[in-house]
Amino acid sequence: RLVTPNELEQRFVSVNSVSMIYRPPQDADYPGMQALDMEQNLQDDPAFMQMPERERAGRLRTSLASLRFYSRSEHSFVSSDTLYTDPEIPTIVYGYALAQSVWMGDKPIVWISSIRVHQDAPAGCLAGLLHAVSKSAIDSAVYEIHLAADSHLEPVAHREGYKDAHLKHLVRYLGSRNETAPARADDD
Repeated sequence: RLVTPNELEQRFVSVNSVSMIYRPPQDADYPGMQALDMEQNLQDDPAFMQMPERERAGRLRTSLASLRFYSRSEHSFVSSDTLYTDPEIPTIVYGYALAQSVWMGDKPIVWISSIRVHQDAPAGCLAGLLHAVSKSAIDSAVYEIHLAADSHLEPVAHREGYKDAHLKHLVRYLGSRNETAPARADDD
């Protein structure tokens, strides 16, 4: 679908003389998003490729089914240098945010389940992705955004107005997934 002029104005940001577009993911973005997810998993854990297949799949957030879901969520974005894509030509993906609206019983929130930025991305890419998600939340009358922030993301998120809710994100892995799930060094 073509992006309206209003959407274009909202999603086009010039950062340090590099023009970046923040737009919903499209099919042509998927290979770049998957490559970035794999690259960052390898950086996070050099033994990633030696892990059991089930564990590797559990850590990757960019399966085709996942990307198609998030592409329709209205809160997920890629950072790219192009607005229009040709399905036959993969695009340059500087980063992405995978987010969705979640009903909490009394109000909706937007949950950012994964945010990745290439190490060589133009300055401001991460902040731009957080801003794009914030804009989409406000446009949908959602006034809370949640994300699990690591040490790399936290300072940028704070500059974008995210507050420390003094919560710790915990995950319980069930069944055989528990056997290969990551554990922190200070876990008993």
